[in-house]
Amino acid sequence: MWPSTHPDAWHVGQAPLQRDFISQYVTAVRTAGLRVGLYYSPLSWRYPGYYDLRGTNCLPNKWGYVTDPAHKEYARIMKNEVYQQVKELVTQYGKIDDLWWDGGWLGQTGTDADAAFFWEPGKFRDPSNEWPVDSAYSETDSATGMPLGLTGLVRKHQPDIVTRTGAVPADQAAAVRKVGSFLSTCGQAVYGTRGGPWEPVEGQYGYTSKDNTFYIHLLPGYNGTSFTTSSIGDAQVTRVFDVATGANLPYAVGSDGRVTITGVNRTRTPEDSIVGVTLDGPVQPTDIAAGKTATSSSEETSKGNTAAKAVDGSTATRWCANNGDTGQWLKVDLMSERSLTGTRIAWEFAATNYRYGIEGSTDNASWTTLADLTATTSTSQVQVSVFRAQARYVRVTVTGLPSGAWASIRSLEVYDRPLSADAGTF
Repeated sequence: MWPSTHPDAWHVGQAPLQRDFISQYVTAVRTAGLRVGLYYSPLSWRYPGYYDLRGTNCLPNKWGYVTDPAHKEYARIMKNEVYQQVKELVTQYGKIDDLWWDGGWLGQTGTDADAAFFWEPGKFRDPSNEWPVDSAYSETDSATGMPLGLTGLVRKHQPDIVTRTGAVPADQAAAVRKVGSFLSTCGQAVYGTRGGPWEPVEGQYGYTSKDNTFYIHLLPGYNGTSFTTSSIGDAQVTRVFDVATGANLPYAVGSDGRVTITGVNRTRTPEDSIVGVTLDGPVQPTDIAAGKTATSSSEETSKGNTAAKAVDGSTATRWCANNGDTGQWLKVDLMSERSLTGTRIAWEFAATNYRYGIEGSTDNASWTTLADLTATTSTSQVQVSVFRAQARYVRVTVTGLPSGAWASIRSLEVYDRPLSADAGTF
């Protein structure tokens, strides 16, 4: 990725590119106010010495190389190239803050550690190593005169760089173990969950949820051992518990549906004290119209835009009335009388003023208005309506359309158990 001076190097400084991507990269990074890190892999698989280090046992390879004593010298040239290129990276581009190594194995077998005898990645090299680095590509330690290994070479020119031997610093290891311990005891509030059902408050608390349980994450910015949730609507609480211990916690549900929890232990995991609240139904409401029988006053069958397409769970399909005019309706049969709490309708077009009414019926004969949008000025493609009603059938009738728009719905969703504080969960 940069013009290398090693005679066997294959690089972007050659035709047709004739570029130095490393120079461009470090300039862009520094211009953005960031520190510079480089990634270097010491392998060049085109050398036969990579597959046959001593020239006595060539491993299978796509180049068709076979065992040859000359391969040992090719391995040494490959090592020369690595030392030369590392020296170029740490001397030609100013201060390098971080160097990341990879690919130190050999012959596609073993590990980096298994090949350390060849690359000599430490501070010094062994003068008796079978693959000495030529003086043109080598450097020595000014104090001892000993030949420098890869780490020594880097540190000579970049003494403050972050590169070393791959050992994890003790403080970082402790932090990782702490996270692991937390996940071992509180993983149920993390794995397989989704955000919500309510929005978080930065630095104070947030929520995750799965199935019938939502989890309250109390962060260091939140003070106190009690917490009150937003309204859970008509859901019923079956259990409140400390996630870390599984112990039940005291709670009370107010007339407004808000749950107040007390006795939360904030010292066990102060970074994230988690409380679980289990309800008698799903935390996130589901669309009960999906897959049900839908009919309409008219449908564009020639193009497959039938009523069923509005309840197939996809907004890529749609129902469209055959003549597309006002007065057309779409109806879904929920198969039984349900306690309804709202709908979400995705219309065919965005930025279009669809005017309509939503009705409900228990017998498909007598209809009651659930939501009146006949005078709405909204142009949102997705329209949410919140209401309370008993019904088996839900009907949407288009009452007004701007020029060029059709009576056409991509998705009609019906819900029976929302968390009333957040209409966005529809």
